[in-house]
Amino acid sequence: MKKSVKSAERVLILRTCDADLKSYGGFQWPKSGRVEAPDWKPTQVCGNGLHGFLKGEGDRSLASFDPDAVWIAAWVEASLLINLDGKVKFPWAEVAVAGTREEAIQFLRDNGCTGAIVGGTATAGDGGTAIQRTTNDFLQMQHGSLYPALHRLERKEWIVSK
Repeated sequence: MKKSVKSAERVLILRTCDADLKSYGGFQWPKSGRVEAPDWKPTQVCGNGLHGFLKGEGDRSLASFDPDAVWIAAWVEASLLINLDGKVKFPWAEVAVAGTREEAIQFLRDNGCTGAIVGGTATAGDGGTAIQRTTNDFLQMQHGSLYPALHRLERKEWIVSK
């Protein structure tokens, strides 16, 4: 009897590079295909691996918004991810898109990433949806209620706007 082989779950990451597809430290990313970290170490420390935003979500201050930045969407095996607070680290990836911010974000959205994607545009409706999703519908957001709620929290000094 033949055993069936279960394929590994793949997830998408998003990252940015300079116009020459080089990331911090000069690592060269390909325009498509497989890419591997030559210095991979499975530690929960930045460095020694490839880095990106899981499902496009994370600390946007780590992305490049330069006009000539290249935005990469790549597939990664979920079991290999190491969380680094605001980004993830992994040993290899399969580059699916290397292009403009809009192209990479659209690829993520087309492939099921529905959260607050770094570099994406969000509306109050998107924010409410993200809040409901991340709280497993514990917090319900009605249309038009997000900004008034944020203003109330700001007046109570529970949050600060920038």
